[in-house]
Amino acid sequence: MLRVGSGWQLLLLVSLLTVLLALSGTLSPGVARAQGQGDLPVVGAWTEGAVTAGVFRDGQWFLRFEHAGGSADASFWYGRSSDEPVAGDWDGDGQATVGVRRGNRFFLRNSNSAGAADRVFDYGREGDEVLVGDWNGDGVDTVGVRRGSTFHLRNSNSAG
Repeated sequence: MLRVGSGWQLLLLVSLLTVLLALSGTLSPGVARAQGQGDLPVVGAWTEGAVTAGVFRDGQWFLRFEHAGGSADASFWYGRSSDEPVAGDWDGDGQATVGVRRGNRFFLRNSNSAGAADRVFDYGREGDEVLVGDWNGDGVDTVGVRRGSTFHLRNSNSAG
């Protein structure tokens, strides 16, 4: 879900859980889809505060820590240009961190910096739509996928 603007609510549901645009003055976590090369938007509570925007560009991450214009507050390389970016609170510390999906393999990091993945596992199929959320309310975000009209959600970041 992506929320922007202020005042009244405008909801535009293009594809189930893919794009939800609401004008409410806040920015909330969600999934953004883009085709081809270029910038891919990501959102997360990168500093245990408000959810803010970021960009994944060809394996490089650019994160903002506040709702204001300007340069990225954090910039680092993680992943490949062909990877699909994901973000979530993988370890339950209240801070969203980065990850990527390559095919059906996930590479999750517990810090917003370059380095090796803290967790690597296979889940779903290459063509599945990726979802991230705290499905059981334990404070830890885990991956899920949507395949057609079926949702496959995990309560742990592991193969299954």
